[in-house]
Amino acid sequence: MLPELTHQAICIVGAGRMGRGIAQSYALAGVSALLVDLKKRPKEDFQLLCSKVYGEIGKDLDFLVAAGLLKPEEVSPILSRIRTIAAVDAAQAIESAQIIYEAVPETMSAKQPAFGWISEIAREQTVVASTTSTLGVEELADLIKHPTRFLNAHWLNPAHLMPLVEISVSQRTAIECGFKRSLQHIG
Repeated sequence: MLPELTHQAICIVGAGRMGRGIAQSYALAGVSALLVDLKKRPKEDFQLLCSKVYGEIGKDLDFLVAAGLLKPEEVSPILSRIRTIAAVDAAQAIESAQIIYEAVPETMSAKQPAFGWISEIAREQTVVASTTSTLGVEELADLIKHPTRFLNAHWLNPAHLMPLVEISVSQRTAIECGFKRSLQHIG
């Protein structure tokens, strides 16, 4: 049985638009999210990525303020719930994650190494979800070390504005009590 979700339970592997939207969705809901950049980059390029991530999310939040959906004083606490780190620094966070979303580009050449990396670090009981909209859940389950904890959680884009996550499971996905409870927290 999985423990209750904590503020450090959500990791998103892939710092692109979809990963950022998922992180922002959780932050808006009051849950901290760790955004993991898998690309190997020089330190300066990683710092530029972080600036871009927070700048983009900040613009999205400013839009929500302008639309009257957020108060200006809510923006800073929401941004503080999102942390972006490089893969080389992410092992401890991934080990403690209860849910890991894979949000890398929609190609097997990108997903295969991402799932290999996740499988090496994630605990057996961690739920791993792909955000794919084009690749089959059975095919992707083959890339996971513990496919009983794998599913597809396809967030509609932009994730922080579209209140829908399509869930699909493979034939190997375990549907025991603890896993069902985990699914309730996914989107």
